[in-house]
Amino acid sequence: MLANDLIATIESAVANGSAQISANQEPTTLNLASKPDMAKLIGHVDERLRVINKPEFTGDASFAEDSFQTIRGFIKPGVPEQPTPSR
Repeated sequence: MLANDLIATIESAVANGSAQISANQEPTTLNLASKPDMAKLIGHVDERLRVINKPEFTGDASFAEDSFQTIRGFIKPGVPEQPTPSR
């Protein structure tokens, strides 16, 4: 959802020369012919990309521990099989 909103903002900016962003919960329309507004849009895009690329997972450690125990049952210790060379 956040990525789609960001794409729509960028597409709108390219098509219209303006973009609407929310800063401090207030919608703001940026005129991209203005250097300060362009800088605000770039900052907005950078911030959104940071959020998209660094998801935070919440919960307790039991999920990871349970997953490890489950995965451990599927993985056999030893050397992984090597692919057979084709002739």
